[in-house]
Amino acid sequence: MKSIRLSPLTYEVAAEIGDEFYYEFKEHLTAGCSAEFEIEDESVIQHKNTETIYDHARSEKDSDKNSSDMVSTTFLFKAVSKGTSILLIKNLFNFIVESEYRFRIKVK
Repeated sequence: MKSIRLSPLTYEVAAEIGDEFYYEFKEHLTAGCSAEFEIEDESVIQHKNTETIYDHARSEKDSDKNSSDMVSTTFLFKAVSKGTSILLIKNLFNFIVESEYRFRIKVK
């Protein structure tokens, strides 16, 4: 089983059943920076998990206005059957798509 990092310069990914691939990005919730994804064929690839880690840990002494909401987020996907599917990642600013990355995932 492989773990494959998806980057904006990746267009096609060759995978085998059981391989995992992930897309990492920064979110700043108050500023409206986030991302979402669409999977063309969920019988080929599936969303396994989304992991979010705060860049600066909040402490009990932090007031709400001084605590950070900048996070590192990872979308994790898994190849589950043979075939080809498109994974579309959309980077959003205030719920408006600023950029899109289209990955063609071929599972053998």
